[in-house]
Amino acid sequence: SGMEALVEFTFDHMLAHPEFIKMVAIENIQLTPTQRKHLLEPLKAYTSHIVMLCNDIASYRKEKLESQKDRLGYFNQNDNFLLYKQATCHISKAQAYPLTLKKINDAIVLFEKTKQRFPETHNTARACTVMENWIRGSIDWSLVTKRYNLETPLRRFKVYLQHLLQAA
Repeated sequence: SGMEALVEFTFDHMLAHPEFIKMVAIENIQLTPTQRKHLLEPLKAYTSHIVMLCNDIASYRKEKLESQKDRLGYFNQNDNFLLYKQATCHISKAQAYPLTLKKINDAIVLFEKTKQRFPETHNTARACTVMENWIRGSIDWSLVTKRYNLETPLRRFKVYLQHLLQAA
């Protein structure tokens, strides 16, 4: 579908991808070409999915307000998965929210399955930790930043994210 292509394009072009590589380099994590291709690359993709979709939930209220205020058309509702689903599927936020959580959960499952396919070595464990820390840092930031002001409208999201963090 058009959205799936948009989501894949967005994830593939996410600005964080080079940062993942820098973090692996800074940590001096030595991976074989096979480990880079079949462990690091998929983990980068799943990490991007998780981070971006969690951000879309956290930023929903802010981006919805921006889309309503934006009279010049600079804000693109396609930048937020929930807003896009609402607009294209003619559904409510309450209906779009579980779809987003499912995509997050699916990416978490794939992340864990990918990790389990590789024998844990010092370097593969460190590479996985880099990605897990990126996810956790992004979620932690979303919960405390004044940018999203999450006190009440997304209480379920906060509880959900805190549950995810405890499981990590």
